[in-house]
Amino acid sequence: MQGIKDECKRELDKAMPALHKAIESLDTLKPADIGEMKGYASPPEDLVLLLQSVMFILDVKGAWPEAVQLMKDPKGFIDQLKNFDKDGMKEKKLNGLKKFVKDPRLVPKAIAKKSKAGESIAMWVHAMDTYGEVKKIVVPKEAKLKEAEAELSVVQKELDEKMKTLNIIRKEIQRLQSNYKEQQMQLDKLETTRDNNKEMLSRAEKLLNGLENES
Repeated sequence: MQGIKDECKRELDKAMPALHKAIESLDTLKPADIGEMKGYASPPEDLVLLLQSVMFILDVKGAWPEAVQLMKDPKGFIDQLKNFDKDGMKEKKLNGLKKFVKDPRLVPKAIAKKSKAGESIAMWVHAMDTYGEVKKIVVPKEAKLKEAEAELSVVQKELDEKMKTLNIIRKEIQRLQSNYKEQQMQLDKLETTRDNNKEMLSRAEKLLNGLENES
């Protein structure tokens, strides 16, 4: 089981650097950075595409006006991205996200030319995709690990019960051995007493025989 745990950790380690980097980048954003992006009256198509990808991940319907509304509270918007339940993304969403992350217009470096905030957000979108792909591999392994741990728990419980029974048997054996030893000691004493009595009786008989001969 430790091997499965290590394998899961290795897979997750592939996604975590990109995720941490994206979160760190979001942490550097100021409300003014978001304000600059949402301030476009006629936004560039790559920024529109970027916000469409964000809305897709967050399950928000609509177009640019709804994206602007989503960014109305810059801090709340950034926190929403940082605290997004990445583990809850379904395979259908991950598959749909591919059309966004494969689009060359959503490369963070390219987006950076239009918006500093856009670059950070694009990094987050790509990090969600990377993390989701890794989770596709990890989730079945985690399920297998959970199943193995459940089986181990049952086996361990059975083993504990057998060990309790074994300890009871051992104590009973010890008690019997102790009783046997005690009984053996008593038997030895009785045999010694018997032998002593035999010897005394033999001497008494000899003495009596001697006295009878003298008379």
